[in-house]
Amino acid sequence: MQINIETHMKIEVGISERLGEILSKTYSSCLLVLDSGFYSTRIGKSIKNNLQKNLELTVIQTKSSNEPTYDDIDDYLQTAGFKTFKKNDNLQKSVVLGVGGGSAMDIAKVIAGLVTNVGSPLEYRGFDQLQNAGVDCYLVPTTAGTGSESSYNASLIDKS
Repeated sequence: MQINIETHMKIEVGISERLGEILSKTYSSCLLVLDSGFYSTRIGKSIKNNLQKNLELTVIQTKSSNEPTYDDIDDYLQTAGFKTFKKNDNLQKSVVLGVGGGSAMDIAKVIAGLVTNVGSPLEYRGFDQLQNAGVDCYLVPTTAGTGSESSYNASLIDKS
């Protein structure tokens, strides 16, 4: 097994408000997974506006700050936003951007992997289960301590 994680860390004042400009150098469309608690804040609105000015933008707002479940992921995969993003003719120029706490970032990682794969998220439980590489995924943590932005796996709860 070989795992390649390519990391590009960039830290600067006001960078979150320039994400659209930065991402548009490589991508033409973006699926933004935005934490519900951050969605209506000044910075959250600024991120959405800048992305929308620079990229074809689809937004999924997460439902809660609890650990996401497989049922939650199923719900996100049924949204019009996800379906539209997945039908994009040029997925190689598409990116998923997760902004929020650990749950929002985990949801973004799962969605990025499932854009190019079919079936139920439960079919991919465990490691090395994806048949096709997902689309690129960038993560912006808005909380400290989860570490979700530094790993390729996601934590999901199977309620059954």
